[in-house]
Amino acid sequence: MNKTIRVKIVTPVNVVFDMEARMITMPGELGEFEVLPGHELLIANLKDGLTKITVDNSVFKYFIYSGLAEVTWTNVNIVTEFAVDTSSLQLHDIIRKIDSLKKEIDEEIDDTKIDIIKLDIARYESLLAHI
Repeated sequence: MNKTIRVKIVTPVNVVFDMEARMITMPGELGEFEVLPGHELLIANLKDGLTKITVDNSVFKYFIYSGLAEVTWTNVNIVTEFAVDTSSLQLHDIIRKIDSLKKEIDEEIDDTKIDIIKLDIARYESLLAHI
């Protein structure tokens, strides 16, 4: 049996993570769960939270803003609207981003753009709650 499992995190913009891992922990809608190489087939809804990926002796942490995980014996594919590597995040940068987005709402007149900005604010506020 393989000792690693291929993990990919994909957003509409790009592939955020793509490596072989020993284990992955994800925030499922029904609770946190772990996947090891050889795991049974599974499709799971993910809620906002931290995904932890163990590669050798390192743990990579990504904030996922909901999504879907497809698990096979050899792969884990996570599809999400928004994923951020939390290793270099600074609390003040996230707060500054939220404040900036709130100012954008005050200046915007297009309702569609306002809705998009509100979604961005929700993502960053959820990120703030999980770090």
